[in-house]
Amino acid sequence: MEKQNIKTYVVIKYKYEKQTNNTNVHSHNFYQLMYIASGEGNVIIKEDLLNVKKGDVVFIEPNVKHGVDLNTSNITTYEIKFDILDEEIDAIARTIGVIHYEEDNKIKNLILKIIDECKELRPYYKKSVENFISQIIIYLTRQKSLMEEDEEKMLVSYERHSSLASKIKAYIDFNYSKKVSLIDLADMFLVSQSHLCREFSKNFGLSPIKYLNNLRIEKAKELLSISDYSIGEIAYKVGFNDIHYFSRYFNKQENVSPAKYRKTIRDVLVFTVT
Repeated sequence: MEKQNIKTYVVIKYKYEKQTNNTNVHSHNFYQLMYIASGEGNVIIKEDLLNVKKGDVVFIEPNVKHGVDLNTSNITTYEIKFDILDEEIDAIARTIGVIHYEEDNKIKNLILKIIDECKELRPYYKKSVENFISQIIIYLTRQKSLMEEDEEKMLVSYERHSSLASKIKAYIDFNYSKKVSLIDLADMFLVSQSHLCREFSKNFGLSPIKYLNNLRIEKAKELLSISDYSIGEIAYKVGFNDIHYFSRYFNKQENVSPAKYRKTIRDVLVFTVT
């Protein structure tokens, strides 16, 4: 049997709409290819903020913190989530980063071919999808090589804020799945709880705990979309210790239960491969 080089989990079309004080920063242990089909906005990768628009491609390695800044973004994307099992292809993929090119439909056409293969389920469609993803990886690598000398890199470093509020936000963004309390934050940053809340709210328009819980909900939405974890397992994975509180908070934020959200979002999946 021929060796499998790429294992594809899901191809999905997302529509991200502006939401105040929301960045949905998260990570996962597989690759993600994001093609911006329409709109303009900002994508967070590690500590960098990337302005993206129609035609951009974002290639995200496993376990890299990333998200869409929903404060500033109105974009529609096609996203492919997969693992690379071949060491040589994996090494190539890790050099890609982010590339933008004008009037180039190559990636879009390859993605549309992937979608067509998975809709039609013709014989050997999984192998065909694997080949198309390999083509995308090679194409992106070549484009990067051609453009490195002539184009400014799309990733720009976040301005290094020194404010208390920014430090608190950065800590929450990278520790949302752990136990985080107002008392712990105040002790960590050597300020009173009231001062901490006042500074955070002044900068971000909501309390640090509300920001934390909103972030956890965004991570839960990701897991509801692509994983088979139970609702309870997802609640614990994103930092909620009480499934009932998680369900109530989710319903309040999204106007739908976690279970119904999972069913609704999976209705728009192009395909899943297990």
